[in-house]
Amino acid sequence: MPHSIGSMSMEQLPLKFDTTPAKAPGTKMRMPALSKVIRDALVASPKAAASKSRKPTLCIQFDGSCRGNPGPMGIALVVLRDKTPIGDCSDNLDAVLGRPVDGTNIRAEMVALVQAIRLADSLWRSGRYGAIEISGDSEFAVKVFNGINKPKDTTVATLAAEAWKAAHPIRPQLRVSFIERAKNSRADKLAQAASAAALKAR
Repeated sequence: MPHSIGSMSMEQLPLKFDTTPAKAPGTKMRMPALSKVIRDALVASPKAAASKSRKPTLCIQFDGSCRGNPGPMGIALVVLRDKTPIGDCSDNLDAVLGRPVDGTNIRAEMVALVQAIRLADSLWRSGRYGAIEISGDSEFAVKVFNGINKPKDTTVATLAAEAWKAAHPIRPQLRVSFIERAKNSRADKLAQAASAAALKAR
């Protein structure tokens, strides 16, 4: 049975094959002349556009911590350009809220995720970044944001709604994913320090 390409068989293709024996290796061969169609296409085509350099990816790692679960909460963000750290920040939530407020780990992690998205939106608007990658070692928080898990805690549900709202302007560029704690060590350390500071201040 003849091989086919599209709706045509090999026997129907308007090709002629050279059946003469192959020339010995190393023999100088002549390049076929360019056809008129190829010449006209190359000459008439507009100048090829230079490829644009790829914009770096904006990466933000987040984490939340509490002392006691429930207890005083702290959050932290680490910002990277591609894989290079360029900054970080952390907050003692008692200080931010102006009074002692106890919360769980997942509440702290969801607050950190919301803040990571807001920071990503602010930095992305500068036009210096392409894709946005936000990651954390809270598998539950990531699954809630991605619609895989549904929170039972009403506070966590409210925070998830805030995360989706904050993400709306950058949704096409945004990816939120889980990473192992070992790869999130800087954000984890800063969040732990923030929650410890909240506890110490009480």
